[in-house]
Amino acid sequence: MNTKTFIKQLVISVALLVIALPGYLRAADEPAQNEKVAFVTDRDFYVAGEDLYFKACNLSNPEMAALEWSKVLYVELIDGNANPVVREKFTFGENGADGRITIPEVIPSGYYYVMAYTRWMRNFPASGFAWKMVKILNPYSEEVVSGNDSLKSDAGGNWEVERDSTAHQTFKRRQDVSLALSLPDANDPTCTTTVSVVRKGSHVPYHQQMAVRDPDYDKVAGDTIVFIPETRGVSVNGRVVNRNTGKPVAYARINLSVLGGEGKFHGTYSRSDGTFHFAILDEYGNRELFMSVEKDSVPCKLLVDNDFIQRRLAVPNMKFRLTPAERKMAERMMISQQLANNFRLRTKPDSMKAKKNEEYFFGKPVFHTDLDKYIKLPTLEEVFYELVPSVVVVRHHGVPRFFVAGDHSDLRLYPPLVLLDRVPLSDMNNILSIPPERIKSIDVVNATYQRGNLIYGGIISMKSRQDDLAGIDLPESSFFLEFQTLDQADSSHVLTDVKGAGSPNIPMMGNTLYWNSDLTADEDNKVHVSFDTGDETGDFEVWLTSVTIEGKVSERCVPITITR
Repeated sequence: MNTKTFIKQLVISVALLVIALPGYLRAADEPAQNEKVAFVTDRDFYVAGEDLYFKACNLSNPEMAALEWSKVLYVELIDGNANPVVREKFTFGENGADGRITIPEVIPSGYYYVMAYTRWMRNFPASGFAWKMVKILNPYSEEVVSGNDSLKSDAGGNWEVERDSTAHQTFKRRQDVSLALSLPDANDPTCTTTVSVVRKGSHVPYHQQMAVRDPDYDKVAGDTIVFIPETRGVSVNGRVVNRNTGKPVAYARINLSVLGGEGKFHGTYSRSDGTFHFAILDEYGNRELFMSVEKDSVPCKLLVDNDFIQRRLAVPNMKFRLTPAERKMAERMMISQQLANNFRLRTKPDSMKAKKNEEYFFGKPVFHTDLDKYIKLPTLEEVFYELVPSVVVVRHHGVPRFFVAGDHSDLRLYPPLVLLDRVPLSDMNNILSIPPERIKSIDVVNATYQRGNLIYGGIISMKSRQDDLAGIDLPESSFFLEFQTLDQADSSHVLTDVKGAGSPNIPMMGNTLYWNSDLTADEDNKVHVSFDTGDETGDFEVWLTSVTIEGKVSERCVPITITR
């Protein structure tokens, strides 16, 4: 580890220690600083079922941004009643985040809000989150999100729009277009520059000023720091309490297994106030977790925090209306979306199946025993005695204990980590009661193993034949949990072509012809974009959006027309 990396980790560790101190108040002499995020989307009007592309800019103060205080951005699509309809997590850093969310096909028409925040930002009022209002039309449903609020659109002093009608150009269908566009605000340092080519009228050229009410903020957070930043990645947090009294349990042993993939295992002890924290790194999509807790003679219960915000919020619930121009535009958008879906190239199902990784987190075991190669034995204890000599079963007052034999003298100082189908188990009587015919293989690592702040005297990993935990009963203090990790990274900062591009017999349709959230200007303060017009016709607009490090948004619009 180099000196720079060590210092960075040391600073983060000290910061985490400070904010984790009980009773730490924002009202102190040095109030906690909030992070700041600006949110840009490819457009503002969508049809249900479409993808929404976005860029989230990290506008936090330079010191906080450079530390990568938060590495996870939570993005939600909520309706006018503040009910979530989409929830995703994205990798976040000094350069912000790029991504896309898919609008569900079944939601009613109405005004919706995209809300973006980090875990640390949940310590502050929701009005400090990044907000963006979008209009969504579902042409296949008569249901509409009810609303009656009005919202005044005001450009304000922090939003500038420049329309360049003199630069209007006309192109043919399926024409390769290359444009050199001047930045809308070339004098101020920019945080990001995006460009989108969208149907005319689907982008709103002003910033919507809106009031977000967060009535539960003082009840949940108030002046105390509750949510520590995710400095390493997606986290699982919670508390251990006494099942009978509800009081916090300190120094309880907590196990967490990520099922599937490499079967990663995590272990830690609860803190003095019963809280715990796990960082789940390099995982994407939904994952099934197994969690368990134990402490001698204490009936423990795990309480896992909700990963997304649970506070009751209130946003302007606007009445959904379409102007005559929007109705005409919506008809074209609906046709394009329908054609794009009907002719979308689909990958064969077999190629989309993820192969199961048979290698566990500990790598290759020192000893591997395949029970099919040996005669059947009546009990699992005899299997260990006869076939797995590196594992010793010792009984003390009738209670069995496992030990792993090896050259490391400290192996007997710590209990081994015992896994069955990647799930950690501690009840040895329960394990030894498993019929041997239900176990396929046993792997052993005869060296001490440290995970988090837990140390194990080796690893004993068993696989059942049916991958069903051999039918044993799990402890009352354990459970399975469906957990959402990061959205799969897929270079979604660029949408280079409309759907169907490159296939002469497939219609090239799309309401966003081009999107790029990672543009860099040349020495003349111009950005260069290239895209294919596809099979669309009509009026489109090229929107160049710049966000400065101070949060000022400047936009430049260049109209184009696509003809046959």
